[in-house]
Amino acid sequence: MRAALLDDFTTQYELALMRSRRLEDRRDNVLDVDLIEADTWFRLGARDRNNDNSQVRGYIEPKMTTAQLDEAKKRVAAWKKLSFEEMKAAKIPVPGTDRTCPPMP
Repeated sequence: MRAALLDDFTTQYELALMRSRRLEDRRDNVLDVDLIEADTWFRLGARDRNNDNSQVRGYIEPKMTTAQLDEAKKRVAAWKKLSFEEMKAAKIPVPGTDRTCPPMP
């Protein structure tokens, strides 16, 4: 997440892939699908011509409502790259919980 906030296109793509499918670890922790988050990160990552993800987006976007697509587009329009200091200070929400990862020292 922190690398994605620094505008690393590859990380944004990988984060989008993670958010587009349900993941479960060996401790039964589950990361549920969040199509709005996935589409947002896919769109951000696609700004780099080496990350053409139109086929993947073409798979998830038909599953989204118009309101969900509008929300993803709104998030992309409002998104801004963080400076390194801003990224270090950011509290990163832990998906599926009300917790956050603490800021970096």
